[in-house]
Amino acid sequence: MTGGILRLATYDDGRPIQYDEGTHTFDVGGTVVTTGQLIEYDRAGQVSWERADLRTWFESNFVCDEPARQPSNRSKKAAVVFIAIVAIFCLFACVGVIGLNANETVQEPASVAAGDDVAASADSKSDSVDTPTKDQTPASVSDSKIDEAAVLEEMRLYFGVDVSGIAVDDKGAGRVRIDVYTTYYPDRDAAGPASGMAKIAAQSSIVQDVYPVVEIEAYVWPRGREFYMTRAAAAWTNGHIDAPMNFYMNDVLK
Repeated sequence: MTGGILRLATYDDGRPIQYDEGTHTFDVGGTVVTTGQLIEYDRAGQVSWERADLRTWFESNFVCDEPARQPSNRSKKAAVVFIAIVAIFCLFACVGVIGLNANETVQEPASVAAGDDVAASADSKSDSVDTPTKDQTPASVSDSKIDEAAVLEEMRLYFGVDVSGIAVDDKGAGRVRIDVYTTYYPDRDAAGPASGMAKIAAQSSIVQDVYPVVEIEAYVWPRGREFYMTRAAAAWTNGHIDAPMNFYMNDVLK
């Protein structure tokens, strides 16, 4: 399969299911769907494949390569409880050792000068901890629950190192913006992949795992970041798109 639109199957209501090799996206009757949704449709018996080899191709390339979902809240809570138990155990062990050493011998400070040195050292450490560094960025103090590294990994599963970076802006109230930074120059050759990047980002499974009901707006930027090349926006409810995806392409790519 080399380029173009490939018809894979027919949905149970008669709409065609297609794959766009240029943008790496699937659609049902023109409505973009995620890989996970198409897998669910197939498992529910709602997909009639055009040929057996097309189903084999889909399963070998996409079913086993779904982007990894984030750990559930239950798993995270279990991990936190485990770490807390280990920390308490270590604390009691350390206190016991210190108590034994204290009972064996009590040493007086060697000199007043040595005591001054210890106090000066403690003051120095206190200052270094309380003083914020100049290297802090908004990302380090962000309240966002979305893992930017996971979103970047998800995008690179489709587009590799052509995605040079990701910025996620959690606006709250179920609204998230994703900026995708690329290695592309803003010309017609970038139209296909830049379109696919916007559409894939606008259906990010990482974001939907955090917010089951969410509006995702995605912008794709060229190497110089002088203006965005493509934009896609979609609203999701429990993994299902609420309406056809909104898409825009900058005129310089046409």
